[in-house]
Amino acid sequence: MKEKRRKQGRITKKANRIRHRAILWATSIFLVLTFSILTGGFIARAQRAEENGRYKYFTSIQIMPGDTLWTLADQYCDENFRSKDAFIREVLRTNHLLDHELREGYYLIVPYYSTERKP
Repeated sequence: MKEKRRKQGRITKKANRIRHRAILWATSIFLVLTFSILTGGFIARAQRAEENGRYKYFTSIQIMPGDTLWTLADQYCDENFRSKDAFIREVLRTNHLLDHELREGYYLIVPYYSTERKP
């Protein structure tokens, strides 16, 4: 009877070890695939920019009297951005701004595209 219990205990422990290893392998494969997909997306976007000869850069600009995010979008947003709204969302996110209010004299980082490749 004791021998039978010991044997069942060993089988249970072995099954648990196998189950834990399988979960570890599945999790590892999932993480590797997820990372590969995300990285591939970034690389694809970068290659697309190079294929059409446009490179994305950022510049710092000083806010002048009367400047709004919409006037900046009129000035810097081109066909490389999906829309002026997308441009404005990127400016807000890049500058960690919570609202659309700009203050005269402050500086903003704005994205722009160029055909010139800069080092």
